[in-house]
Amino acid sequence: MSYHLIIEYYWQKAYRNIPNGNRKTYSIAAKYLGKVKDIYINILNNEAGWVKRFSDLKYEFKKRPAFLEIVSGL
Repeated sequence: MSYHLIIEYYWQKAYRNIPNGNRKTYSIAAKYLGKVKDIYINILNNEAGWVKRFSDLKYEFKKRPAFLEIVSGL
């Protein structure tokens, strides 16, 4: 299984927890996003790919301050 498939799997698991979410679901999303970040940076050595994708996600949900707060450490 390629790392890109694993990234997409975790990304979708995270994404599903954001729309109509609350702090609990945002925390679940953050856990999956942390796994995605780890693969991008530590395995694929593609920090720029992570930064771009994560920035796009934060922009998409810019009206959800609790989500942004919870993922601010990523």
